[in-house]
Amino acid sequence: MNENETTAYIENRLKYTINTDLNESLVFYCNTCRTMTSHKTIVKASIVDDDPTCDNYERFECEDYRISECSGCHSVRFVENVISSEDKNIRSIEDFKKRIESRKLHCRIYPISEEGALTESRLDKLEFVLPPRVKRIYEETLIAIKNKLFVIAGIGLRGVLDAVCRDKGIGKGKITLAERLNIMLKENLITPDQKGILDAVKDLGNDSAHEGKVLKSYEVERALIVVEHLLDTLYLLPEMKQEFENDKENINFVNEVFGNETEEK
Repeated sequence: MNENETTAYIENRLKYTINTDLNESLVFYCNTCRTMTSHKTIVKASIVDDDPTCDNYERFECEDYRISECSGCHSVRFVENVISSEDKNIRSIEDFKKRIESRKLHCRIYPISEEGALTESRLDKLEFVLPPRVKRIYEETLIAIKNKLFVIAGIGLRGVLDAVCRDKGIGKGKITLAERLNIMLKENLITPDQKGILDAVKDLGNDSAHEGKVLKSYEVERALIVVEHLLDTLYLLPEMKQEFENDKENINFVNEVFGNETEEK
């Protein structure tokens, strides 16, 4: 069993009504299409629980669970819709019935909708060039961003900066991240403009770590753009430069060996 797996135990508890022949579509944000799309309901499992005789307190609950397929990219999402008398907006059985019959679902969608959070990153380019320590923190920070965990995202972005400095041997001993960024500037690894923005990213991370500050989505997006630009500069571009040099050597070798023949042809 790997770290992403868990153990589940089968238990016969509730009987759901299963419907696989629904002419129903839900409209919500698609993480793959990056826009609002129509999702066809493939299967729906539902149960309604009425119990109006519980200590003179009316209790009613409806659970709907759907597996829905995007009509554009055909990706599949899980939709959870629970309507309960515990909802402060439902004060009577009439309110309950109106909510069930409503065309608007107050639901949870998994994987979590990325609408309103960062929807793009450079992971597909950077994952092959980053050292393990930097890559792990970077990937977990992206997960936090996509799940709108913006306190953790702020801490993660700062953590990426710190991991990069340590990987590159910026500064010795127990010095602060601010001091490491100053050293990077002196060694021309970053420009003054980059230094100013990275200082802001550092401060955002400190606020999240020490004060529990929840960053706004635009703050997270801007901070990640700057951090990824740093990763491009220190890891991706040197790798690309090496690949170009290797290709150039291969081309020169081919020209030296086959140059005359190719020219004659």
